[in-house]
Amino acid sequence: MISADLVEKSYEEMAKEIEELLAESKRLAEGASSAIERSDSYRSQSVDLHGLDSERAEGLWNEAEELRSLAREMMRQAVDARIRAADIQHCLDIHDTVQAAMDYSKKAWDGAVRAGRL
Repeated sequence: MISADLVEKSYEEMAKEIEELLAESKRLAEGASSAIERSDSYRSQSVDLHGLDSERAEGLWNEAEELRSLAREMMRQAVDARIRAADIQHCLDIHDTVQAAMDYSKKAWDGAVRAGRL
């Protein structure tokens, strides 16, 4: 389904939006990866501290879980951005196909006129 904002935007605006969405998706995916790495580190520290300072170990574990939750949300947003970019790219592809068909039809018509067939 084509949304109204895509119909109102120029080809160049949509191409720019694709670039922005892909950059945002990449940024979010990298952020999610970083959050997972920090979560893993906190989990390891929590396990190491469990026998020495159980309260601190539990705090680290809870922080690790919050980071994992944040990472999941960031990955969801990254995928949403990629899907939105793909939807816009699909619209641009349709535009290109229609434009090519119109160009071909015009050439065929002009050729027929020149040949005196019409």
